[in-house]
Amino acid sequence: MSAEQAEKSTISGEEIQERLAEAYQTYVRAVNNAWIPEDTRARLEESHREFVRAVQETWARVDVSELDANTLTSMSQTLMQAAWMAAAMGIR
Repeated sequence: MSAEQAEKSTISGEEIQERLAEAYQTYVRAVNNAWIPEDTRARLEESHREFVRAVQETWARVDVSELDANTLTSMSQTLMQAAWMAAAMGIR
């Protein structure tokens, strides 16, 4: 393979992350669809909505002038984990 061909086939770190994330979500969604009964999926979806409502209510009560970086980081990590789970399971 020439240097020019290698350069054309190289992808950025961001694209690698995107491709891996998409592949992982597709994989987890397929596993969930194969193993999670419909009633369980409905309960998961409701739990996700309840979580989002709780976050919304909590955020509405936050005094932003008192919000420290560690608390904000913790909130964002929790939201990110919930979003990944929801995306992986195909929850809207």
